[in-house]
Amino acid sequence: MTRYSLLSVLLSVFAISVASAEPTTQTYKTAGGIDLLAHVISPDGHRASAKAPALLFYHGGGFRVGSPQVGFDIGEALAKHGVVTISFQYRLLDAPATMDQIIADGKSSVRWAREHAMELGIDPDKIIAAGHSAGGYLAAATEMLAGFDEPSENRHVSSQPNAMVLWSPAIIHTEESIRSRLPEHAMLTDYLPAEHISNELPPTIFIHGTADENVPNERSMRLNREFLAAGVDSELFFLEGVDHYFRDSTPRAEVARLMRNFIAKLGYLP
Repeated sequence: MTRYSLLSVLLSVFAISVASAEPTTQTYKTAGGIDLLAHVISPDGHRASAKAPALLFYHGGGFRVGSPQVGFDIGEALAKHGVVTISFQYRLLDAPATMDQIIADGKSSVRWAREHAMELGIDPDKIIAAGHSAGGYLAAATEMLAGFDEPSENRHVSSQPNAMVLWSPAIIHTEESIRSRLPEHAMLTDYLPAEHISNELPPTIFIHGTADENVPNERSMRLNREFLAAGVDSELFFLEGVDHYFRDSTPRAEVARLMRNFIAKLGYLP
């Protein structure tokens, strides 16, 4: 996976306009003495009886930096169409945390959303995992990687989403730099979503900028081909001239539109 400089990521974060409305915030998990937060952005007048679709968002930042705040503008846009967005905090490598713990946080977040579906006003069978860059890896990991569950959690509640939006996902097919982030004797394939493609995967869309120099767009092209070859309902959307960070409001609005159309195509919207 690509290394990120702290400066480049912070610049991308602060260049993004965030939602004007404050989300509600809850702790979805306490781990290592850290309260991990779920930021919930709901439609105006949203009620617990709504059973709305839920988009679970995971930020990028190379697993070292980043903030759930970068998903707030997407959530605000989707709220206008009846979608609840939950932007999750997860542990980071420099916190420090291990990749096992980061993946476990992703799985915990999906399970938490399902377990709290009634109070959140969401449908537990309409859960879409979405992530940008490293967050795209994490979104895919919730569905595609086995294990990594917290022993204390109820494993009868699924930690796998019903659909995925993988936005410039930092998903690799080979070792590259991921080995340095894993336990010494770990099996590499256990951490590579691309090694676990099957016809059991849920509907998925890939979104990628054609000018991405951090995560080559050929990766999304290859993943989409492999998803389709396995019989997965998969589609790839390119945004012309857009780089990895999607800083500007226009391409971000287009990402929100593609997400909304995907959720509608799933039959999750009226």
